[in-house]
Amino acid sequence: MSRFSEARAGSLRPVLLLALCALALGSCYSSDYERQVRANVSLLSDLSQKLADYCRAGFSLNGQPLSSEEMGEFYYAGKKASSFASMIRSGASNRASFREFEKLLRAYNQFVSEADQSRLEAPEKRIALQELLAEADSVKVQAQAVLDALDAERARKKSDLARPRLTPPIEHRDLVHRFAFHWSELVDRISNWQQGIRLHVAGEVQCRMHFVLEKRVDRR
Repeated sequence: MSRFSEARAGSLRPVLLLALCALALGSCYSSDYERQVRANVSLLSDLSQKLADYCRAGFSLNGQPLSSEEMGEFYYAGKKASSFASMIRSGASNRASFREFEKLLRAYNQFVSEADQSRLEAPEKRIALQELLAEADSVKVQAQAVLDALDAERARKKSDLARPRLTPPIEHRDLVHRFAFHWSELVDRISNWQQGIRLHVAGEVQCRMHFVLEKRVDRR
């Protein structure tokens, strides 16, 4: 190997290493989707119930009014879940579970915003407790919808893996795109894993063989 080839190979090694790392991270990220979605759903659901308890207590904690710093816990969870959704949107937007997760985010953020607005108002001007609890219930219902969608996707994936994967029949013609002697035949399956099609070369070829000539073929 020449020095130039060695230098070029050496320069390609970091690129190949980065590519392999990216593929590994992508596969890990893809397989980790369900776990992370479930974790976010659990966090948002638990915090919405905690905020509902604060609503029932008149936004007081141990006899003291609930502070903005303590409300920050609920806003931070919403921002964290929204960042997670933005990060996976390009690869997960076609999944029903992700669409339900985005609905959960909207319901949760709306509940937190209305509860915080009510907290800042005087007690006589606050949003009715039943309305706030209804918002909390909608978050709970939407959280269950996300979990149901995840369960359905998992069941569908298991069903697809259990089903025998037969290659669909492919209509083919005779050599050089001419019609077969009688009619087009259907092959049973692809004969190899490189998308090759099985043809009856020694079968019903019309008249004579035709050859395809390519110009400027690189020789070795």
